[in-house]
Amino acid sequence: MIIIFNNFLKINPYIEAGFYLIVFFILSKIVLYLFEKVFLQLAKKTATNVDDEIVLALRTPLSIIIFIIGVKLFFIALLSSFWWEKYLGYALDSVMIFYAISAALKVVDIIIEGWAKKWAQKSESTLDDQIIRLAHQFLIVIGWIVGFLMILSVWEIEVGPMLAGLGIGGLAIAFALQPTLANIFGGISLILDKTIKVGDIVKLESGESGVIHDIGIRSTRIKTWTREILVVPNSKLVDSKVFNFNQPDRMVRVDIDFGVAYGSNIEKVKKLALDCAKGEKHIMKDPKPFVLFTSMGDSALLFSLKIYIDDLDNKWDTHQSVITKLYDKLNKAKISIPFPQRELWVHNLKK
Repeated sequence: MIIIFNNFLKINPYIEAGFYLIVFFILSKIVLYLFEKVFLQLAKKTATNVDDEIVLALRTPLSIIIFIIGVKLFFIALLSSFWWEKYLGYALDSVMIFYAISAALKVVDIIIEGWAKKWAQKSESTLDDQIIRLAHQFLIVIGWIVGFLMILSVWEIEVGPMLAGLGIGGLAIAFALQPTLANIFGGISLILDKTIKVGDIVKLESGESGVIHDIGIRSTRIKTWTREILVVPNSKLVDSKVFNFNQPDRMVRVDIDFGVAYGSNIEKVKKLALDCAKGEKHIMKDPKPFVLFTSMGDSALLFSLKIYIDDLDNKWDTHQSVITKLYDKLNKAKISIPFPQRELWVHNLKK
């Protein structure tokens, strides 16, 4: 019976081509139906949403791949005598590989977002979160490289000699990619050494400061206080001094420098300055605030009020509150705050 059916199809290539197209179109619709009405319903019964998202991610690519197989068989049946039929098949195979790689990477995204990142969030350290982020980026790159090599193989382009050629020219490529590789290994070093992490407030050796926005494979992005993104190559970041205000904790010391007129009572000035720190809820009691009489300047007696603030986020609000109270208290106590002065003597040449 099967032989008779096959012979019937071979009688007319149009009938055979139409048969393949219709059958695989129906199969693609069956796959969509199974994924939506069967697999998705089964996935919804589980405790996690990861399998639901995987089913939704796979249904359309698989349906398209099945239909493309039918299209390929359709053209094979119709155009078997044409020389360009082979290249049309190559093109359709390439499209199927593209959809397959896209679906696979989508599943990887879902698994990382659904399971790996949730697992990493349970740990106190953020090291695993950043390693997962880098591993995710590597998997995407590797996935598309594999897909590209598969497409080259479909088009009968020899991949082996190409890889061998890359091996022969490995030294030249290594020298050319040296900055990129240095940035990649620099990013891994930053994460493993726990030097910085996303959310840390840092100041670079060159003077720029801001919040770590993202640590990528090649570079680290810092959001500055003017809300601009500063991109720093990882290799530069590893080789330079970085002030991390989040380590070892978020407590920060603020120095408020001021000067008073000569002749002022030093102990009274110290007491007034310390009184300004009282009542501020974000100023630490241990270590407690203190005042230093730092030097006798050209125009004033110079002091420095040292206060420790519980969290970096409260630094500037507390600073503004204390320095305002200090100015008001000095004025109220009639302790003048001098400014630089110069005396000019004019010599009378006639005398």
